[in-house]
Amino acid sequence: MSGQHFTGRALPFLDWPERDRRAWLEAQKGDDGYSCDLLNVDLVASNWRASSKELFVRCYGIWLNWLDSQGLLDPEEAPEARVTRSRLAAYMQAERGLGNGAKTLVNHAVSLRHMLGLVQEQLNRKARFMSRLGFPGRIEAFRIGA
Repeated sequence: MSGQHFTGRALPFLDWPERDRRAWLEAQKGDDGYSCDLLNVDLVASNWRASSKELFVRCYGIWLNWLDSQGLLDPEEAPEARVTRSRLAAYMQAERGLGNGAKTLVNHAVSLRHMLGLVQEQLNRKARFMSRLGFPGRIEAFRIGA
């Protein structure tokens, strides 16, 4: 689909890059009421309302679709590495070009922020786990690149 015209539709979950799917699925652990996290680390998305999850997944899928339409969706690239100020600005311009108003743009931006925060939380959880096992290393706080 790369290089196609951006339609504003969400990339289906099964078409997401593996890292993105895995981060989302890991964040869902505990939804059945049982904590799957033996170290009692907060599982961010497991406490979200179903309607919020649906919105955030749809908006994140739209972001991924836009990246793909621009030839920028590299499945080997970490999800947080795909985010730059220039890409976000171009994405919002593309959304605006589809006729989306300010409220929709804000909803999409906030939803994208939640999903990117979730991805970073999954990375931080892994770093904390490795640290508790005595492995060195630290994952820096998520920052949007230039």
